Amino acid sequence: MSVLENAIKHYQSLDKIEIEVKEWGTKIYATKMTVGETASVQKRATKNGLVDETLMAIYLIIIKSEDETGEKMFDMTQDTINKLLNQTDRDIVLRLAGALVDSPEMPELKKK
Repeated sequence: MSVLENAIKHYQSLDKIEIEVKEWGTKIYATKMTVGETASVQKRATKNGLVDETLMAIYLIIIKSEDETGEKMFDMTQDTINKLLNQTDRDIVLRLAGALVDSPEMPELKKK
């Protein structure tokens, strides 16, 4: 088996993470970030060459959050983005985004 096949097999063997968001009355499930997902989040959150960390957190939540059956919890619509940006608690959003990348901050996403 090649190194690439081993890398893919490793990723496929990883368990989903479970994050309880008591304030929202839910549990969120997610797989670890892939390189492609990281690039997508960075690209979406970059405006005029600058990365907007708040948008990065929002896109991360939208892309990765699933319910217990594997269904996406959020859609990538401007309405959802606006509601997460303007009608939710910043601290909860940042905590959830950090948990989704398995870090209290988002250093993996900040690196280029």
